Amino acid sequence: MTRKRRPPTKADAVRVSAIAARNTDRVQAVLNRAVLLATDGERDKRLAERRCRACYYIPKGAIVGHGFTRWGCIYCDHTDEHHNTGVPRCCDACSDELNLCVECGGTLDMTHRQQLRRHLRAKR
Repeated sequence: MTRKRRPPTKADAVRVSAIAARNTDRVQAVLNRAVLLATDGERDKRLAERRCRACYYIPKGAIVGHGFTRWGCIYCDHTDEHHNTGVPRCCDACSDELNLCVECGGTLDMTHRQQLRRHLRAKR
């Protein structure tokens, strides 16, 4: 069965133009974010939030639920409640002491650290 095509209407042209404008805006937003990632343009704000460059500049697009969620630090025994299901990986104390990202648990400067290995050995 073949479908008969109808001629494009003015509404179709407006819809296509709106989609193109939205996609242009999305691409520009990604390019702007890439420049910030490359230059670490919001470094002070990022470090104040205790997040590495990957977690700060590259959105994960995760869906989180609203409701308090109990979580535990992956490096110490600290437990706390978070305001949604997107819980941190490590507590503020471990983040400060070991220079870690609270979101992923990796180092803030995204390098490997001997300091973390020594800290974990001392906890045993």
